[in-house]
Amino acid sequence: MKNFNLSEPLQKTKNKLFTVSLIAIIMGNTEEIPSELSIIGVNLQGTNVIGLVVLAILTYLLLSFVIFALLENHPLFSSKIIANKQAKATSNTLGLTLDEIDNSQMQSSNNDYEKGTMQAEREEYYQNANKIADSVHNNINNTYRRLKICFDFIIPVLTGLVAEYSLIYLVLYIYK
Repeated sequence: MKNFNLSEPLQKTKNKLFTVSLIAIIMGNTEEIPSELSIIGVNLQGTNVIGLVVLAILTYLLLSFVIFALLENHPLFSSKIIANKQAKATSNTLGLTLDEIDNSQMQSSNNDYEKGTMQAEREEYYQNANKIADSVHNNINNTYRRLKICFDFIIPVLTGLVAEYSLIYLVLYIYK
């Protein structure tokens, strides 16, 4: 079996996940939430706020780590998906599966690639099987790119907009 490898950025995410997880485990086991926490130069006070911040950070790190670790290592499981889809593949002309082609008597010489011959059917099957493999790899790569955009751009922007709205609300309505 191939090795499960993590890129350097994913290794850093894993380390951050361990750190935040350890903090959350300690908070859960002691049933205590610190009254003060300093994160990236910001001092947070209030147990409800700190608990929610730790929960949000932990959720974000856990989701991004799991998703990107799986997508970076997709060859470990995509080969099984490809094999299952290829088992259902058929040739174009007669619609034969590879088993049906292999079990048939070769009706022509190995150099005969005319449509309808077993050799042509075999060639069509392998072309379709390669298209399936390419399609699965393209789908996984497209999913990876979309999730990367989501986690690296959309979620931070939405978080910033929610934070901005919260601060505007605080300034305009609470501290008039």
